[in-house]
Amino acid sequence: SSPSASEDIFIEFDNGTAGLAVGETATGVVEIVWNEVGSASSTTSTVPVSAMYLEVNADNTLAIFEHTGENASPRLPGLVAQISGYASTSTDRGSTDGTHGSLAGNARTTKGCYQATLSSPVISVALTNNTGYDCTFDSLHFDAAKGWAKGPGTVTVSISGDVTGGSIFTNAATLPAFGGQAADYPDFDVPLTNLTWMTDRTIAHGESALIEFTFSDGDLSNVDAISILDNIALLGSGTEGATLTKVPNRYVSMGVTSSDTTVSQLIEMFYTEGDAATNIVFNSVSFTNESHAGAFSYSGLIAGLSTPEETNGIVTVEFDNASAQLAAGTYAEATMQIFWNEAGVGERFYDLTVYATRPADVPEGGVVALFNYEFLTPDAALDGILGTFDGGAGFGDDPAGSDDGTYGSLVSPAAPSDASCWVGNNSNNVVTLTVTNKNAGDIVLSSFNFDIGRRWANSPEVFTLSVSGDVTADPNLLSASGLTEVGNIGDFDDFDVPLTNLVDHTLGTGESVVFTFTFVSKGTGFEWFGTSIDNIALMTDLDAFGIWAITAGLTPGVNHLRGDNPDGDGSDNLMEYATGGDPMTPDAAATLWQEEETGTNWFYHVYSERTDDASLIFTLGARDNLIFLPDWSDADLELVGESGESGGFKSVTNRTDLGSAEFIRLQVDQN
Repeated sequence: SSPSASEDIFIEFDNGTAGLAVGETATGVVEIVWNEVGSASSTTSTVPVSAMYLEVNADNTLAIFEHTGENASPRLPGLVAQISGYASTSTDRGSTDGTHGSLAGNARTTKGCYQATLSSPVISVALTNNTGYDCTFDSLHFDAAKGWAKGPGTVTVSISGDVTGGSIFTNAATLPAFGGQAADYPDFDVPLTNLTWMTDRTIAHGESALIEFTFSDGDLSNVDAISILDNIALLGSGTEGATLTKVPNRYVSMGVTSSDTTVSQLIEMFYTEGDAATNIVFNSVSFTNESHAGAFSYSGLIAGLSTPEETNGIVTVEFDNASAQLAAGTYAEATMQIFWNEAGVGERFYDLTVYATRPADVPEGGVVALFNYEFLTPDAALDGILGTFDGGAGFGDDPAGSDDGTYGSLVSPAAPSDASCWVGNNSNNVVTLTVTNKNAGDIVLSSFNFDIGRRWANSPEVFTLSVSGDVTADPNLLSASGLTEVGNIGDFDDFDVPLTNLVDHTLGTGESVVFTFTFVSKGTGFEWFGTSIDNIALMTDLDAFGIWAITAGLTPGVNHLRGDNPDGDGSDNLMEYATGGDPMTPDAAATLWQEEETGTNWFYHVYSERTDDASLIFTLGARDNLIFLPDWSDADLELVGESGESGGFKSVTNRTDLGSAEFIRLQVDQN
């Protein structure tokens, strides 16, 4: 109606009728017949049209979300693509048609999807271009449906950020409901090249865009009824930049003991060439989000990497424990950013989380070290015992793990019911755990206890366990097959492997033992199917006193027995153990004083009593001379009080009325 106005005419193509195969194209001509108002003559304008059945492939795929992960997989290397905001994910439902929208591309038909509700209606895909080159969006494809009839029936898609923002799609009809089941969900294809208002659909290096799926028009009587989003594919064009990678994950964890003033670890990385096939150049390193300001630093950053897909040490991260003074069971962390670029391309950064961890003290029961939560350093260990995992596919924390509460079949100490685990798969099928005795005394190892569970039917179900290092090597310590398929969380299979059959099973000061899990691969096509290792306990036959003797610095065969008194202070090792003393420092005197109260002269005696070893028997006695009878007796002793337990000890105060002389003796025995 106006010379300056324009209207859009949408052309639909029914591939259900045409039946195009991947790569085929249909063509035609649209004829638009028109006339001016009042004119008897008409004019025909023609516009050629075509429809091509695209294939989702590495050449035009920018990002795909088709399961329940936070990160797109696959994606254009260097493009950071993450999904968030969903009410929940589900492994019980999902689209089963094998397409992204209507695009062929071998989308997953196994269950897994993202879910929205009226109470949490927006699912967001955030994209940041770190490729070093421009990245242009061409089309968006996805599957959507109601999980239940009361779920939101409308999905609106919008885009914003460093592109021309606006609404790009709203479905024309209410989404169908599938009763919460996996099914062939409706397909949606959203071209972006035909949006005349979208003058900028390119994000340059360093720029970002946000695609939001907003679900609405649900039944307000149940605002938590779900609708489903699955098989999302963003297509377009971009240049594959080089990628910098640390294997197996973006974490560094350094073990700390009570005697460490500094600890450090070499960071090894490699790069994969992009389309430009240039080398990596390193610029600088910085630390942010520091829990202990200034404790982390670095040294030795090399100039760059020249050989792709070859692992190289590039920088050493250092932690100053002299200032941080980590207590047992605590850690420090920071985000470490390594800035780099390809020659002639914009600067990028690789960030990783760095930890310095001091394991918690081990519980009773002959524990040397426990691994369960993070699997980078022990969660609990004798002071001086450190451990590191390597190889495999890294640790899974989505969450995943064994839920039977045991280490192997050990019910004490209790293991966490679910947390994270270490994963080996058909491709990365060798996992090693190295345990080092950094500064404790010699430890006689008794057993290696652990849980293993197969995640999926095509995960490795056969493995061998070998041992090497500073003990007697055994390349076939354990062979096992037929592992139980448990998914991410379940009752994993328990294994208890004795180490006493090794001729040398003593871990001396400065020595290491290496446990190697080797999974038998199921072959090509199953590379990423994983099997999980969880709840590992390295044990010794030593009792609580024996473990204390090691950590206290006593030497087996020299001064480690209960009756030995290496510091010559009158308290033997058992007394030092029972009262929190140091067997290598003369510190045995109890706290004694005299005080008068309401006419009575009292003689006070205070001592520390260990509370975490039920085998100890504390006997306090008094008498008025050290030569003649009567014997020691508690008849004249009065318990004044006890403090609360702290660090495995409590303070006990007794008193007796003071005659001409009075002596008090503490005696400790052990069942």
